[in-house]
Amino acid sequence: MMEKDYLSIQIPVDQATTIARSLYKISGEVIALPGEIDFNFRITSDSGSFLLKISRPEANVELIDFQHSLLNHLAGSEIHLKVPRTCQDQDGKLVSELKDESGHVRKVRLLS
Repeated sequence: MMEKDYLSIQIPVDQATTIARSLYKISGEVIALPGEIDFNFRITSDSGSFLLKISRPEANVELIDFQHSLLNHLAGSEIHLKVPRTCQDQDGKLVSELKDESGHVRKVRLLS
């Protein structure tokens, strides 16, 4: 039963490609990566390499906010760490929302 549930919520590479293009105007080679919580995709484009993160339905918004706060804190730290940067979508949002084919709301993020 769990496998069926997982299959019904997973995001295929072609759909991730469309999402990246429509929300961020990024296209390139898209490869699915493993992830414990989110569906993750590496996008290699002419403008760089990115990580597209698409949440499962009913994602924990507080966890997403925590992850963004942590990345922003580390990026602004006096200690020079190479950390991913959060990227804005076309509308200036750091976390986008979309409805999947089943009507579930998904959170979408792009990291450098």
